[in-house]
Amino acid sequence: MVTQGKVQLIKTLPYKKNLYTQGIERISDNELIISGGRYGESTIVTYNLLENKFETKIIFSSDFFAEGLTLVKDETFWLLSFKEETAIQFSLTDLSKLKEVSYEGQGWGIAYDKQKHCLWMTNGGHILQKRDPDNFELIKEISIEVDHVPISRINELEYVDGFLYSNIWQTNKIIKISPEQGTVLKVYDLSEIMEELHLNKRFYPDIDFLNGIAHLQQSRFLLTGKLFPLMMEVTLD
Repeated sequence: MVTQGKVQLIKTLPYKKNLYTQGIERISDNELIISGGRYGESTIVTYNLLENKFETKIIFSSDFFAEGLTLVKDETFWLLSFKEETAIQFSLTDLSKLKEVSYEGQGWGIAYDKQKHCLWMTNGGHILQKRDPDNFELIKEISIEVDHVPISRINELEYVDGFLYSNIWQTNKIIKISPEQGTVLKVYDLSEIMEELHLNKRFYPDIDFLNGIAHLQQSRFLLTGKLFPLMMEVTLD
């Protein structure tokens, strides 16, 4: 049975509102690494939370649409592509390209499961893919369902203590998933908070949907979205 989770806003931080946010990972106490998408605009940037400073690290060619990314053992990170059926592994130290592999279908969200040493990946549908973090080979596929009904548009992923937290594209909702079982355990609705912060097209005509989850500690998370003017620190209880 899916229960309604409680969301509490702690504070907001300024954000790069022209960044089409795809994936967020925390690389130190005060720094994030972020992938931005769209053809001709895809980048990897870092965000210093103390200085509120963004720095562009990688700019991709105009025929590459960057999607989600995830750290592996705080040493490397994998980056997905939208329709190019390509995943790229980078060194976190110097951002050099280590490996490029192919996969079938679209790439949306990805997260590293340090307990099982595997990757979890989404492709826009209801299927969660389990992959090898060393060579990206597909291990198995799991259907994400609520009462035996598949849940589609599962997007950006964040792994925390055996569970996945995921944005659902085109909604204000985040779901908590038990990945091996494919069950949705909780739903967090951010509609009220987003209305309070005026995160809508009336105030920001270019704003898109929620996308981007980074875990801080315990129940605290950083959340943002595509073309969002700010980042939210919240608790998901």
